[in-house]
Amino acid sequence: MTPELEILRQNETFQTVMREVRKERPEIPLHNHETENTPDNTEEWKALSNQRRGFELALSYFGEYYE
Repeated sequence: MTPELEILRQNETFQTVMREVRKERPEIPLHNHETENTPDNTEEWKALSNQRRGFELALSYFGEYYE
C-alpha cells in the first residue's frame, strides 16, 4: 500500500464513504438450473458475478479486499 493511500485510509470522511460503498457490493443470486417451475438464470448469474469482480477490483485500489 502506498504511503498516500495509507494517509487517505486514515481520513474519517474516506472511512465513512468506504462504509457506504461496501454496502453497494453486488449480490450474486443462487444459481437456478432450468427446472419445470424455475427459469434458468445462468446469464444473470454470470453478469452479476462479473459486476462483483469489477467492484472488488476497483475497491482493491483503495485497500479493500474480499475473500
